[in-house]
Formats: sequence, C-alpha cells, structure tokens
Amino acid sequence: MLYKKILLPTDGSPASIKAALYVAAILKEKPDIKVTALSVDRMAYRIAAYETPYNPDMATAVNDMVSQRLASTAEVFRKEGFEIETVRLQGEPGPAICKYAAENDFDHIVMGTTGAGHFSGLLFGSVALKVIGMSKLPVVLIGRSN
Repeated sequence: MLYKKILLPTDGSPASIKAALYVAAILKEKPDIKVTALSVDRMAYRIAAYETPYNPDMATAVNDMVSQRLASTAEVFRKEGFEIETVRLQGEPGPAICKYAAENDFDHIVMGTTGAGHFSGLLFGSVALKVIGMSKLPVVLIGRSN
C-alpha cells in the first residue's frame, strides 16, 4: 500500500492501540508518512444536544477521557521516536471520521475494531461498519487481541 497521509481514529480501546502499533510499524519503514490520531467525542455532543441543564462536571470528565485517549495513542508513536498530530472532534463518530478524512486529503483510514460481530454491529451500530460504508477511502481494520 502506498501511504502518504493516514487517519487513525482512536477510542482508547485495546484494538485502537493495536491499530496505532500497526501504523507505527509502517512509519518505521516510511517515516515521511503523516499520521493524525482522531478522537470523536460522542458523549459531549449528546450531552450538549440533550442535557438540560448543562452539567460542567460531566463535560470535564468527558474532556479528560478524550484527552487520555489521544495521549495514549500519541505515546505509542513517541516510544518509537515519532510525533503525530492529534485532533478531537465532537459528533457521531462514523460520519465525523469520514468527513474529516475527506476534507483533509487523507489517503487511508486505519482503525481498530472490537470485533463485536455482525449481529451486534447491526443492533448497536458499529463505527467501523459505518466508516466502511461511508468512506470513499481505503479503510484498514485491525482486530482486537484475544
């Protein structure tokens, strides 16, 4: 695969960290690739849309969680001697990931998947399935470790 600019959505899960390790291995071979870790904050989006009155303690907790996700992902790359860009967005993850990738000229999306299964994905909505269905870019899915 010819990578130039990789979008790495992360939710802090073991599968997301495994995807980061996969991309870090690619960087060892091609260090000129630009990598951006993206965390999409669905909770703050939903809190802002539906919670009245606004709860600042909940917003702070969600903000801290998203910061930790991005820090954990960036640390994977730092340990290998690489720096990456980190971006946070609010919204529904699938559409937000695809929109960000298209608007910022990424050529690949690499993301972890928990492997919940087709039925569970249909029932609860899998971000990976949404990204595959919506993105015009190649999407590489990295499964969780057992």
